[in-house]
Amino acid sequence: MLRCAILCLLHASLAAQSLYMDGADPYAAKRRFRPGDLIQLTIDEAMVADRQDNQAVSRQAGLNAALSMGSTSAGTNITGSLGTSGTNSGSTHKSNQFTTTVTVRVEKLREDGGLEVSGMRLVDLDGEEEKLSVSGVLRPEDVALDSSASSTRLANEEVHLEGKGTAARGGKLGWIHWLLSWVGL
Repeated sequence: MLRCAILCLLHASLAAQSLYMDGADPYAAKRRFRPGDLIQLTIDEAMVADRQDNQAVSRQAGLNAALSMGSTSAGTNITGSLGTSGTNSGSTHKSNQFTTTVTVRVEKLREDGGLEVSGMRLVDLDGEEEKLSVSGVLRPEDVALDSSASSTRLANEEVHLEGKGTAARGGKLGWIHWLLSWVGL
C-alpha cells in the first residue's frame, strides 16, 4: 500500500516532456547544406500578360465674325468651325510556358538560413545555342531528400533564357524594317 502511494505521488509530480522541441516535426529531415552542394531545380514557369488600350479624342473650335458697312443693316456674316475627332484602340496578349530542369549550386549560406543558389545550362545544337541561367534564394526545408526543389519556392528568382543562332535571329527585325517602322511606314 505504501509503495502504491509513493508511486502515485511520484507520477503526479513528474510532468510529461517531449523528446522534440515544441512545433518541431519529428519526421522532417534536418539537412545541413554547404557552399558547393548541388540541387536539382525544376523550372516550371507560366506567364500571361494582357493589355488593352482605348482612346477617344475630340476637339472643336469655332469662329464667328460679323461685318456691317455704313448705316444699312445689311452686312456680311462670316462663320466657320474647325473640328477633329478620332478613336484609337489596341490590345496585346502574350503567353509563355517554360518547363525544364537545371542543376544549381549553393553559393552562400545566409544568416536567416536561406540558401543562395545559382546555375547555368548551355545547349549548343548545330550552331543554335540556348543559355539558361537561374538564381535565387531557397529555404533548406524546400529541398527534398533527393536534393530536388521547385522554382516556385525560389525567392528573388531570376531566370534568363538567351538564344543565339539562325532561329534566334529570325524573330528579330532587321535595321531597315526598324527604321521604316520608326518613320511610320
